[in-house]
Amino acid sequence: MNPKYNNLYRLCVLMFIFIPCIVEGTNPVKVEKEKLLFDEIPIVITASKKVQPITEAPTTITVISSDDIRYSGAITIPDILRMVAGIDVMTISSRDQQVGVRGFITPVNNKVLVLMDERTVYTDFNGSVFWDMFPVGIDEIDRIEIVKSPASSIYGANAFSGVINVITKTPEQLDGVTMQFTGGSYDLAIASIIQAGLSKDRKFSYKVSGGYDQIEGLNNNENQISKIIRFNAKAVYKPGENTTIAFSGGRTHSKDRKIYTGESIGTGRMDYVSDYLQFDFDTGKLQFHTFYKYENPIVEWPFLDQNQTWKISTFNAELIHSFQPIKNQNVTWGVNYRHNRLEKSPLMKSSHEQNLWALFLEDQIKITPRFHLTFGVRYDDHPLVKNKFSPRGNMIYMPSKKHILKFSVSQAYRNPSFIESYIYYEHRVSYILPNPLPPIEVPLDFVTTGNPNLEPESIISYEFGWHSKWSKRISLDLNLFYNRYSRFFQFSREILYYFADELFPGSPGGIFPKAFISSYVNRDSASSAGGDIQADFLIGKRIFAFINYAYQKFQYKAEDPFSHHPKNINVETETPKNKINAGLRFLFKNHLSLNILGHWVDKTLKMVKDPEGKPVYIPLNDYLTVDARIGYSARNDKYEIGLTCFNLFNPGYYEFPFYGVLSNTGSEGIGRRIALTLKMHL
Repeated sequence: MNPKYNNLYRLCVLMFIFIPCIVEGTNPVKVEKEKLLFDEIPIVITASKKVQPITEAPTTITVISSDDIRYSGAITIPDILRMVAGIDVMTISSRDQQVGVRGFITPVNNKVLVLMDERTVYTDFNGSVFWDMFPVGIDEIDRIEIVKSPASSIYGANAFSGVINVITKTPEQLDGVTMQFTGGSYDLAIASIIQAGLSKDRKFSYKVSGGYDQIEGLNNNENQISKIIRFNAKAVYKPGENTTIAFSGGRTHSKDRKIYTGESIGTGRMDYVSDYLQFDFDTGKLQFHTFYKYENPIVEWPFLDQNQTWKISTFNAELIHSFQPIKNQNVTWGVNYRHNRLEKSPLMKSSHEQNLWALFLEDQIKITPRFHLTFGVRYDDHPLVKNKFSPRGNMIYMPSKKHILKFSVSQAYRNPSFIESYIYYEHRVSYILPNPLPPIEVPLDFVTTGNPNLEPESIISYEFGWHSKWSKRISLDLNLFYNRYSRFFQFSREILYYFADELFPGSPGGIFPKAFISSYVNRDSASSAGGDIQADFLIGKRIFAFINYAYQKFQYKAEDPFSHHPKNINVETETPKNKINAGLRFLFKNHLSLNILGHWVDKTLKMVKDPEGKPVYIPLNDYLTVDARIGYSARNDKYEIGLTCFNLFNPGYYEFPFYGVLSNTGSEGIGRRIALTLKMHL
C-alpha cells in the first residue's frame, strides 16, 4: 500500500471499530440506574478556585478521571492529556515532553499554567513545566481538570492559554499500602509505594509515598538511562466537618534527564533537584494556601562544552474568601503574594528578586435558575511591568435540563520570566579568514541578554460552549473560540562587524562579524480560530466510548523583516489544523478490561534555525497512533495486572524534527513500546 494512505487506512479501520458500537449504543436497551452515564454532575474547583458543579463553572472544563488514567495505561501525564480535544502534546525525548492548549507547542512551552493541589509547578526561571518531575507518580493522581481558555482573571500571569490542574488522591482514598511496578521497552522501570492511614475518629489522616523511575532514550543508538527518585508526604487534620488543615512536602531528584531548548545550545543533560513544603487551610468559604519551592538544576551542554547551573526559590501565599451577599449571588475574592529569588549563575550577572502582589474578585449571579452571569477581574503588580488588569465575563443559559450554553470573553497576559528579563550569556568561538586574506584566527562572540523593559504578552479570547445530555447514553460537547494575541516575546539579533584596520592593517570594515547580540523584544501579533466537539457514549452496562475532533487555524502577523516570519503577511504556524481522538473501553464480568485509544494528528511544519538564525521550516507527516491495554483485577481491585502496547501499528513518527540545519537538533523517533504493570493494595 502507498505509505501516503497508511494513516488514512488505519483511521478507517479504527472508525469501523467504533461506528458499530455507537450504533448499537443508540438501541433502547434497559440500563441499570447506577450505571447511567452523566447521572452525577462532576464537581470541579479549577474554574473559580472554589468547589462548584461543572454546569455552573464560568468556563468549559474537561475532567480526566482516575479511571481514565488507570485504564489508559499511560506512564506520563502528557500522554494522559493526549485524549483531550484541543490539547497538543509534543515528545522530543523520553524525558522531554511539552504540552500546549490550543497551540503554542514548542520545545520550551510556557503559556499554560499547571497546578498540583493548589501549587504552581512551573519553574519561574523560564516559565516552563518539567512534566516528569512531579513529586508523585501517576498512580497517586485522582483527576485532572483542564480549562482550555485564558484564566488570568483568577490565576494571574501564567494562565495565558489555559490551566491544567492535577489533583492527587486523599489519604482516605489510599487507605492502606499500595505498591505498583511497571517494566517495559527502553529499559523502562517504575516502582512506587504508598502508605496511607486514618485515625479511629477519622479526624487525622496521612500518606507517604516514594518512587523510582528510569528509562533510556527512544533512539536505538541511545543507551543513556535517565533516573528519577520521588518522595512525598502529607498529613491532614479535620477538626470540624467543613474544616481541613494539611501539611505536605516532597522532593524530586533526576539524573541524566535529556532536554532540548533550541539549535543555539542543542541537546543537554540535566541533573535536577526540586523540594517543596506546603500548608493548606480550608473551611469551604475561607481558604489559605502557602508553599515554598526550591529548584537546583545542573545542565551539561555538549555542544557548548560547558555546564550551567542555577538556584531559584519561590514563596507563595494566597487567601481566598467566598460569601453570598444575597440569595442567588456568590462572590469570591482573594489576595496573592509571591516572592521569587534567583541566585547569581553563569546565566545571570547577579542575583535577582521579585515581589509580586495580586488582588482578584469574581461575582457569580443567578439571574434566574436558567440564566447565570459571572464577572471577574484581577489586579497584578509586578516590579518590571507594573500594573496589570485581567477581566473576564461569562454568561450561562440553560434552555432545558439537557442543554447548557456558555459564552465568555476574557483577557489574559504572560509576564516575562527571569530568563527573558535578566539573562546575560557570552560564548566565544573563532574562525579563520579565507584566502587570499591572512590566515588570522578571528574571535566571534555570541551574546544573549534579557530585556527588563518587556511588556507582557497579551491575549483576548472569545469562547462559546454547548453541553448536551443528548440521552441517557450519549453526551455531546461543542466548543468554539477566537483568540487574538499581541506583544509576543521574540529574539532580535544585531550583528556587529570589525572596523577598518581593526583585524590587520588595511583590513576592510563592515564585512567580518565581530559579535552576534541577541535580546528579547515585544514583536508580532497573531490570531487563532477553531473549536472542538466530543461525543461520549454508554454502549452497554460495561462498554464506554468517546470520540472528539479539534480544528484550529493559527495565523501570525510579523512586524519586521528579522522576525520568524516574512514581513506583514499572514502565515500559518506550527500548530496542526486537525486532530482526532477516540477511545473504547470494555469492562468484562470476569474482571478483565480492554481499553483502546486512538490519536490522529494532521501534518504540520516545525521551525528550526540555521547558523545565521534564520528560520527553516521542516515538514512533519501526519500520524496515527493506537494504544491498547488489557488488564485483569482480583479481590475487589486490590490486585491488578495490565499489559499496555503504545503505538500498536508502529509508524515510527516524530513530533519534532529529528534533523535540522545543525547536527545537534535532538528529537527522538517514537516507535512501539510495551509496558507491564502490577498493582497491589493491601
